[in-house]
Amino acid sequence: MRRDADTPRMWEDFKVFADSCPPVTETQLHLRPNAANDEADTLQAREREHILRIWQATGWKIKGPAGAAIKLGLNPGTLYSRMKKLSVQRPQAR
Repeated sequence: MRRDADTPRMWEDFKVFADSCPPVTETQLHLRPNAANDEADTLQAREREHILRIWQATGWKIKGPAGAAIKLGLNPGTLYSRMKKLSVQRPQAR
């Protein structure tokens, strides 16, 4: 358990550690310029793709013991809500 008396000491230790670390560049973090603007790389796009992939793998079932909600660890109502927000729809048959 942390005591208030320990907090200033912890901050001092952190400051010493942070000052001893070399600065990190964008290249070292493996970031791409304008990655936030890349639609295919947004969190929402990845979540949408993941939900669609799991939904397809479950035979397009959402509820039940073999449904996508269970596989994703979500309540079916929550999954329906996420699907609506992310515009996830079952592809039309050709």
